[in-house]
Amino acid sequence: MSPTITIAEPVSPTKELDFLGNLAFGRKQLSLSFQVFSKQYSQPELIKLAQAATDTSALHSSQISGLQRDTLRDPSPKCLVCLGLTNVAIARSQGIKGLPKGKKLPANLEHLWKDKQYMRNADGTPMGPQDMFAAFAGLTDLGISTAKNIPVRKEKAVAKALGKYMRINLAKLDIDYVSEITALKKKSKTIEALVTNKPVSGAAIVQDLLNLAKLIEQGEEDVWGIAISPNLV
Repeated sequence: MSPTITIAEPVSPTKELDFLGNLAFGRKQLSLSFQVFSKQYSQPELIKLAQAATDTSALHSSQISGLQRDTLRDPSPKCLVCLGLTNVAIARSQGIKGLPKGKKLPANLEHLWKDKQYMRNADGTPMGPQDMFAAFAGLTDLGISTAKNIPVRKEKAVAKALGKYMRINLAKLDIDYVSEITALKKKSKTIEALVTNKPVSGAAIVQDLLNLAKLIEQGEEDVWGIAISPNLV
């Protein structure tokens, strides 16, 4: 049987009950969420995590690529359940409270789950298997928006998280932000304040986001999704 090809304009389930439109919306939103999440890993690393979370080989390179490129039209239940279990296992291993009992990831893979961002529901909770299915099927809206805005009440948390993210990723590129701060400041207006844990307004961060992303050789959407968005919930 050939895969189902759904051609329709994406429609959020919160706006209108539109079978094909909601399906198209769901596939797109899960792909966007997965794109940001998977940027933290290579394919072999993500496959290794999934194996540790499920004790089997349930996630494959073709599925990862399909979700990233929004070409996986009909993922199997096995794929979505595996992704949900892996996602919750990451959160559980980090000590996130209120999760159902289940497996934690091993200490020898700590570099793959510690301080990593997991995929989240609209309320900020980790997405489990049921959430993955509901999101992909367009039964729920994850609240993903291309509009970037950091409320004043969230500025402190965002600046702190983004500063840590910048320090870690500059170090990965062998850039010493202390000795090279003068050069970094020529490329970004907010980098000095961020890496030294000083207050930075949300508007300034949004305006400077592309420059910050270039400093650590990442995409603007990746920095937003991994370092900023989780702190806006």
